[in-house]
Amino acid sequence: LGALYLQSGTGKALAIELMTMFDNYNRRRYRINRNIKDATSATQIAQKSRVDIELVKKILNLERQIIYNPESNTKDVMPLYEAIKEYYQKSKR
Repeated sequence: LGALYLQSGTGKALAIELMTMFDNYNRRRYRINRNIKDATSATQIAQKSRVDIELVKKILNLERQIIYNPESNTKDVMPLYEAIKEYYQKSKR
């Protein structure tokens, strides 16, 4: 699956998939439904997961930068992947 995303050359599809997994994790673990993407999402996620709000904001900002940039490519997704990985590690404490 990862190879197919890398071959596509765009970061958008991979970023969408990463954020879908991020949202599913938060929905299952903390009962946070981010279908309605509003300004309180970052605060709500940070409070329930006990992860620094700056990290959560970074993830949400990276998502927007990649998904809404038509010129984004797969290497642009690496900072998002690393931030989500850090989030998972910190939220499991």
